[in-house]
Amino acid sequence: MVRKIMAMAVLLSGCQVRTEYGKIRNTNALKGGEVDTKVFSIIDTAKIYEQVGAIDTAHNETLQNVKQEFVKFYSNGKVATFSNYDPNDVSSLNPRKADMGFYEYKDQNLKVRFFFKHPQGGGWVKGVYKKTVNDDFYMTSGSLLIRYKIRNLPRKFLIYKPDW
Repeated sequence: MVRKIMAMAVLLSGCQVRTEYGKIRNTNALKGGEVDTKVFSIIDTAKIYEQVGAIDTAHNETLQNVKQEFVKFYSNGKVATFSNYDPNDVSSLNPRKADMGFYEYKDQNLKVRFFFKHPQGGGWVKGVYKKTVNDDFYMTSGSLLIRYKIRNLPRKFLIYKPDW
């Protein structure tokens, strides 16, 4: 009986493995559902989104020294964040080097979930699409309004598929 309870606890808590680059893969992650093709009027899977700024709307304050991140959407409802993208190195977009995430487009709303691990815990952080203005893409996460610059990717960079 104790073994059954322990096995059940392991299954419910999820299993985490790491890629050779130290990125966590949560094997019990909630999977994205079927992708509504209307989402492709908002996102482009052949581009990369570079975080260039953030505003804390609760305090009306522009955040300084924001960690540089790059977001890459895939056509199957998955999304990745990269911290070390190099436009001269194809391997820098290897999904095994990225933090994993999922997106969902439902009722004309784009929602993104990213998995993160922190020494004090971890879990999912959510973002909600706000708007696109020229080549800027905006999302909210809690009280943050995050601005991304939409960048073109060379065709040779589009060889990878997510590993989660």
